[in-house]
Amino acid sequence: KMQNIPFILQHHLNADPTRHLLTRVESTVYESVGSFATTFLKVMCADYFRPGWYKSRSRISGVNGAYATVYRSNLPWWSSEKRCVLKVIDLPRHNHDRCSQVEFYSEVAIHQKLANHPRVCKLYDFGVDTSADALILVLEEFKCSLKQWRLRHDDRQWMRAPTYWAIFREIVVACMDVLEAGVVHFDIKSDNILLNPLDGVS
Repeated sequence: KMQNIPFILQHHLNADPTRHLLTRVESTVYESVGSFATTFLKVMCADYFRPGWYKSRSRISGVNGAYATVYRSNLPWWSSEKRCVLKVIDLPRHNHDRCSQVEFYSEVAIHQKLANHPRVCKLYDFGVDTSADALILVLEEFKCSLKQWRLRHDDRQWMRAPTYWAIFREIVVACMDVLEAGVVHFDIKSDNILLNPLDGVS
């Protein structure tokens, strides 16, 4: 039983002898799964992603997950936004390693499903960088997490109770919106609640 077919498929699709077949593979995949083909091919094939657009990177300390490293970077000059965050996930090195491609595809599909939702982080780009053995999500940059914001305050937390209730309400509404879209968030914590300042506030 093949436990990690994506690992094998990705290896073959990015090998030099077979890369010239991508055009034919692309048309076949489109015939089979339609619009899902774009996501599938970007997850599996390095030719569909340009990691060089995000060369300038600075690692964000204290926010790395169990399987990912997070960086701040710049978007290409033609983008309407200037800054972004890169979530870099290691590719499996062996057939029996954790199949990160499947989890990565699921995360991309969720972002696409919730695209343009005002309470969901924007996904700008994604793909595989075989030169770095990594899958990369290019995401909207936020000023800080809810945890970081709280740690900046003094011990008189009770004085900020109205603000905390307002934030809690926004979190509940966001979770309800996501749930109504058919998505269940299994990792709700203050590290994953991201904040930007109001206009005119630093």
